[in-house]
Order: sequence, then C-alpha cells, then structure tokens
Amino acid sequence: MNTLSNEGIDESLYSRQLYVFGHEGQKKMSNSNVLIIGLSGLGVETAKNIILAGVKSVTLYDTKLTNYIDLSSQFYLTEDNIGCPRVDNSITKLAELNPYVNVNQLNISEELLEKEIISGNYSIVVLIDISLNKQIYFADLCHQHGVYVVTSNVRGLFGSVFCDFGNDFTIYDKNGELTTLSLITNIIMYPESNSIAITVLEETKHNLETGDVVFLSDILGSIGLIINNKQYQVNVKDMFTFEIYIDNDVNIEDFGYERGGYVKQIKQSTTVSFAKMSESVYNPGVIQGDEYKLYRAGILHLAHIALHQFEDKYNYLPEPGNLQHVQELYDLCISINESLISKHSAFQLTNQDIIDNEVIIKKFAIQSRGNISPVCAFFGGIVGQEVLKACTGKFTPIQQWLYYDFIDSLPENILSANQ
Repeated sequence: MNTLSNEGIDESLYSRQLYVFGHEGQKKMSNSNVLIIGLSGLGVETAKNIILAGVKSVTLYDTKLTNYIDLSSQFYLTEDNIGCPRVDNSITKLAELNPYVNVNQLNISEELLEKEIISGNYSIVVLIDISLNKQIYFADLCHQHGVYVVTSNVRGLFGSVFCDFGNDFTIYDKNGELTTLSLITNIIMYPESNSIAITVLEETKHNLETGDVVFLSDILGSIGLIINNKQYQVNVKDMFTFEIYIDNDVNIEDFGYERGGYVKQIKQSTTVSFAKMSESVYNPGVIQGDEYKLYRAGILHLAHIALHQFEDKYNYLPEPGNLQHVQELYDLCISINESLISKHSAFQLTNQDIIDNEVIIKKFAIQSRGNISPVCAFFGGIVGQEVLKACTGKFTPIQQWLYYDFIDSLPENILSANQ
C-alpha cells in the first residue's frame, strides 16, 4: 500500500533513502529534471539508479544502434535488437521502474542538442561514453548556463567520472551523518592562547572534524557564563578532546569549570567552486580514486586522454590483442605528456613516471573495447550518487575527477591476438 506524506512522497517506496536524504532531500529530488546522453551499459545503469531514486523526470537521448558489444552490459537489449535504436528498446522498461518518474525520449538531431541543453528544461545533464571533445564542449556549455553536469566513461575494467556543479555549489550536509551530542567531562583553560580544551565522555566520542561548529550548553561553573548557549568552531586534538578559542577581551584565567555540560554538533553549509571541464582536464587538482592506487591516478588521467585521441583519429578503440595499437597508445601518452611539459601545463608527469607504468598503460589499451556489466554497474552507482548529490546538496561531491580500475583481474602478461 502506498503511504503518501504531506509533501506527496511515497514513504513506503522511498523508505530506505528517506533515512539518508530526509524528506527535504527527497522533495528536492522530486523537483529535479535529468537529461542522460548515451544509453550504453553504463548509461542504462545510471538511468536505472536515478529513476529508482525518484527524480521528477529523466529524459534519454541516444542515437546509436544496438551492436553485439552492447549485449555484454546493456541488460535491456537482446540479439533481436541488433541494428535497432538502443533507446527504443530500453525506454519502456526503464519507465516501468518507478511510476512517479516521467521517463521521456528526446528525438532531435545532434545539431539541436546544444539548444536543448540550455533550454532550462534540465537541472542536471549526464554525459555517458562520448568523446572527450564532446564532453568538454557540452560540459562547458552547462557550466556557462548554470546546469550541473556529470560525465563518465567505462573502458573495459577501467572507468572515469567527472563532475562540474558550477561556480557556487552549496553543500548543506557534507557527510550525511547524524549530529552528535556528547557529555562534557572536563574543561581546561589555556590563558596564554585564550583557548579552552573540552574533553567528552569516553563512551561518546565527539566525532568532530577541525572546522566543525558546536553548540555548548548546561556547563556548570563560572566558565559556563561565557560559553553556554553559544556556537564555536572547533580545533580537534583527538577523538575525545577539542579546542575552542575565546574572544581576546575575555580573560578566561578568572573563570573555572565545575562539572557537566553538553556538546552538540551544528551542521554548517559550505560553498564550493568547480572549474569548467576545458580548464580542469589539464589542471585536474587532486584526483580521487582507489586509495591504495592513488599514486597512479595521474597515469590513468593521461591514459584516458590518450585513448580519446586515439579514438578520434581512427574512429575506433584499440583492438584486443593488437600489440601495434597498444604500442601506439603508449607512444601517444609520451607525446601528450611532452607537449604538456613544453607548455608548462599544471598537469604533467615525468617521463620516468610513464616508463614505470608502461604495463598499466598497455593493459589499459589492450582491453579498452571491453564492456563488462559489473564494471558498468559500479560506475553507474557512482554517477547516480553524484546526480543525487547535485539534486539535494547533501554529501560532498567528487571534485572533480575520479578514476577506478579492476586491473588485477587481467593476466600479468600482455597477450597478443594469437595467444
């Protein structure tokens, strides 16, 4: 039985995510319109997740015909659909996932797509498995017109995600965790720095981070006259102790602490700025990814750029087992990096970095035509999450590049077609 709240939210359908996003977040989602460009295996995974989350509408745009590669990851397509438009065979089944979401097909030429993106009909645009040049063009267009954009590509066991939520994106809740309420056990005054160290009960860790804001109350002793019922920014010392700083016109040496008191975390909104894609691609900043493989995040960024250039040149990706294609992509990485060095680009690697990671680049190349359902599901989940962050302002989005791979699934040696 459907249970509608006062805001018109089906609480039985969205019961799990209401615990995460709350009614306010769900309401923001239900007012969001999303355009998804590209309906590959990654595209349909992304569309599925966004539709199930309960946005207002999802519009699908895809001009490609079904081929055999699609069958390995696009779960709505079969051999009977070979040669038919991918979107025609997917939209009906996607629409059945959630009756509260309007799922539409966009039937226009690519020449008219630019006008549609900036029409004001969409709050978020998702670009899936398209060339880097097109990603940059459409992403910059979105940035210019205040439309949030998420792009993603999956290449075999490797994938990437890029986010741009504009110049002034507000995060209302950076981690989604419940605010903490801790009992104070001790307060120590430091007159020389006019600071106060507050320690909480060991059974209730404060769970704060430096920069968080807290509200203090019910503190007994003369110090309570100064700090009770006020908010302070904290400097964390350890999991039980943090510091606050008092105005210099108050001499804390004259005050004391007796007992008791509570610390309550106050969620603060923050504003972050995103660079447009044309700037960020060669100045990516801190690249996110597998924390155990962050040392090669720059290599993956360079390899993905090189792969896009390879595809633009030949209109296809490297063939599996074609060692000539593999070597060409590796040489292309070296050439691109040398060009970046000569231009004093913010993003550049040393030649030794590329030499040390030759095997990774070549493994990336040799399997790049692959299209694997679990990898698409993995990245479809990430892209879906980033779209919901854009809708709600809850949780910290990717800033701005993320790479992940499952290279350990490949054989140690790079195999030719004959092998």
